[in-house]
Amino acid sequence: MKRGLIAFALAVFLSGCRGAGPIVAAPPSQRQPMVPPVVIPADANFLLMVSEAIASPEDDVLSYTKVFIDGQPAGQTPIAAKSKEKAWGDVLAAGNHLFRFEGWVLPLPGEWTPLAAQWQPPERFIRIEPGQHTGVALKFFDAGRRHSLRITREPSAAPVR
Repeated sequence: MKRGLIAFALAVFLSGCRGAGPIVAAPPSQRQPMVPPVVIPADANFLLMVSEAIASPEDDVLSYTKVFIDGQPAGQTPIAAKSKEKAWGDVLAAGNHLFRFEGWVLPLPGEWTPLAAQWQPPERFIRIEPGQHTGVALKFFDAGRRHSLRITREPSAAPVR
């Protein structure tokens, strides 16, 4: 049984590889940072939504936003085109937390680079209330030189019984 399962898995793998051509590594400038996929917990009480305004299709390069909470790296949004909305969320303890959001872009051609320090959103405290969902909508515009940040709070849905 075990040998049959291994043979089946190998056959599926090899059939997917047929005709794919040689495997070529992307040049360093186009490699994406090695990060696990973004999984937002179902019971997350904090949600960050990042959007970016672009002036032209040429400006629609890859980007992501790193999240730091209380001085520690907490995660990042998925890597996607600037025109795509990106989300990150987590379950956080109630209380005040110091948040820092750091925008990163991959210009064409180029290497992953953070937005210049003067264009990054400043650190700020955000209060997480028990029984509430806290949302942050962060929008970058003017080629990343400006941003807006909006915080919302909504009561958590009562558990279904």
